[in-house]
Amino acid sequence: KFNVTQSTPGSLKLSYSRTSLQIPLLVGFNIGFLKLNAGPVFNLTSNEETSINHLGVKIKSKKIPVGYQIGAGIKLGNMILEARYAALTEKSEYTFSRKGVTKTVTPKKDYQLLFSVGFLF
Repeated sequence: KFNVTQSTPGSLKLSYSRTSLQIPLLVGFNIGFLKLNAGPVFNLTSNEETSINHLGVKIKSKKIPVGYQIGAGIKLGNMILEARYAALTEKSEYTFSRKGVTKTVTPKKDYQLLFSVGFLF
Protein backbone atom coordinates (compact mmCIF):
# COMPACT_ATOMS: atom_id res chain seq x y z
CA LYS A 1 0.00 0.00 0.00
CA PHE A 2 1.16 3.50 -0.78
CA ASN A 3 0.09 6.78 0.85
CA VAL A 4 -0.08 9.74 -1.49
CA THR A 5 -0.05 13.13 0.27
CA GLN A 6 -1.85 16.03 -1.35
CA SER A 7 -0.58 19.62 -1.28
CA THR A 8 -3.79 20.52 0.58
CA PRO A 9 -4.43 19.15 4.10
CA GLY A 10 -5.28 15.48 4.27
CA SER A 11 -4.01 12.54 2.33
CA LEU A 12 -5.28 10.03 -0.18
CA LYS A 13 -5.05 6.40 0.79
CA LEU A 14 -4.02 4.49 -2.26
CA SER A 15 -4.22 0.74 -2.60
CA TYR A 16 -2.18 -0.77 -5.41
CA SER A 17 -1.84 -4.43 -6.22
CA ARG A 18 0.01 -6.39 -8.86
CA THR A 19 -0.58 -10.03 -9.68
CA SER A 20 2.36 -11.95 -11.05
CA LEU A 21 3.55 -15.48 -11.61
CA GLN A 22 7.16 -16.36 -10.82
CA ILE A 23 8.72 -19.32 -12.58
CA PRO A 24 12.08 -20.36 -11.08
CA LEU A 25 14.55 -22.40 -13.14
CA LEU A 26 16.93 -23.66 -10.48
CA VAL A 27 19.93 -25.95 -10.70
CA GLY A 28 20.72 -27.82 -7.53
CA PHE A 29 22.76 -30.59 -6.04
CA ASN A 30 22.90 -32.58 -2.83
CA ILE A 31 25.85 -33.10 -0.50
CA GLY A 32 24.64 -35.80 1.85
CA PHE A 33 21.58 -34.38 3.60
CA LEU A 34 22.36 -30.76 2.47
CA LYS A 35 20.61 -29.35 -0.61
CA LEU A 36 21.90 -26.28 -2.53
CA ASN A 37 20.24 -24.54 -5.50
CA ALA A 38 20.43 -21.34 -7.54
CA GLY A 39 19.17 -19.91 -10.80
CA PRO A 40 17.05 -17.35 -12.62
CA VAL A 41 13.39 -16.56 -11.91
CA PHE A 42 11.13 -15.41 -14.72
CA ASN A 43 8.39 -12.93 -13.69
CA LEU A 44 5.14 -12.78 -15.66
CA THR A 45 2.96 -9.83 -14.60
CA SER A 46 -0.68 -10.43 -15.36
CA ASN A 47 -2.69 -7.68 -13.68
CA GLU A 48 -2.16 -4.28 -12.07
CA GLU A 49 -4.85 -2.17 -10.45
CA THR A 50 -5.38 0.77 -8.13
CA SER A 51 -8.31 1.61 -5.89
CA ILE A 52 -8.62 5.30 -6.78
CA ASN A 53 -8.56 5.56 -10.59
CA HIS A 54 -11.63 7.82 -10.38
CA LEU A 55 -9.41 10.55 -8.82
CA GLY A 56 -7.12 10.61 -11.85
CA VAL A 57 -4.12 8.91 -10.23
CA LYS A 58 -2.07 6.88 -12.69
CA ILE A 59 0.48 4.32 -11.60
CA LYS A 60 3.10 2.80 -13.84
CA SER A 61 5.46 0.11 -12.60
CA LYS A 62 8.72 -0.95 -14.14
CA LYS A 63 8.38 -4.53 -15.33
CA ILE A 64 11.47 -6.59 -14.54
CA PRO A 65 11.22 -9.94 -16.32
CA VAL A 66 14.14 -11.74 -14.63
CA GLY A 67 15.31 -12.14 -11.04
CA TYR A 68 17.35 -14.75 -9.23
CA GLN A 69 17.09 -17.16 -6.30
CA ILE A 70 19.65 -18.95 -4.18
CA GLY A 71 18.73 -21.47 -1.55
CA ALA A 72 19.77 -24.18 0.82
CA GLY A 73 17.91 -26.92 2.57
CA ILE A 74 18.25 -30.09 4.56
CA LYS A 75 16.66 -33.49 4.14
CA LEU A 76 15.46 -35.15 7.34
CA GLY A 77 14.07 -38.57 6.46
CA ASN A 78 11.07 -37.93 4.18
CA MET A 79 10.94 -34.22 5.03
CA ILE A 80 12.80 -31.32 3.36
CA LEU A 81 13.27 -27.92 5.06
CA GLU A 82 14.40 -25.19 2.68
CA ALA A 83 15.15 -21.46 2.71
CA ARG A 84 15.61 -19.26 -0.36
CA TYR A 85 16.62 -15.67 -1.01
CA ALA A 86 15.00 -14.10 -4.09
CA ALA A 87 15.75 -10.70 -5.61
CA LEU A 88 15.42 -8.81 -8.87
CA THR A 89 18.27 -8.12 -11.28
CA GLU A 90 17.31 -4.40 -11.29
CA LYS A 91 15.61 -2.08 -8.79
CA SER A 92 11.87 -1.81 -9.25
CA GLU A 93 10.23 1.58 -9.69
CA TYR A 94 6.68 2.86 -9.34
CA THR A 95 5.69 6.13 -11.01
CA PHE A 96 2.64 7.99 -9.65
CA SER A 97 1.13 10.84 -11.64
CA ARG A 98 -1.84 13.11 -11.08
CA LYS A 99 -2.71 16.45 -12.67
CA GLY A 100 0.68 16.78 -14.35
CA VAL A 101 2.71 16.01 -11.20
CA THR A 102 4.86 12.87 -11.36
CA LYS A 103 6.73 11.11 -8.55
CA THR A 104 8.88 7.98 -8.90
CA VAL A 105 9.33 5.71 -5.90
CA THR A 106 11.91 2.93 -5.48
CA PRO A 107 11.32 0.49 -2.59
CA LYS A 108 14.18 0.29 -0.08
CA LYS A 109 13.75 -3.46 0.34
CA ASP A 110 13.05 -5.36 -2.84
CA TYR A 111 13.70 -9.00 -2.02
CA GLN A 112 11.94 -12.07 -0.66
CA LEU A 113 12.90 -14.64 1.94
CA LEU A 114 11.10 -17.91 1.25
CA PHE A 115 10.78 -20.83 3.63
CA SER A 116 9.28 -24.18 2.70
CA VAL A 117 8.60 -27.62 4.11
CA GLY A 118 8.29 -30.57 1.74
CA PHE A 119 7.37 -34.21 2.17
CA LEU A 120 8.66 -36.99 -0.08
CA PHE A 121 6.32 -39.85 -0.96
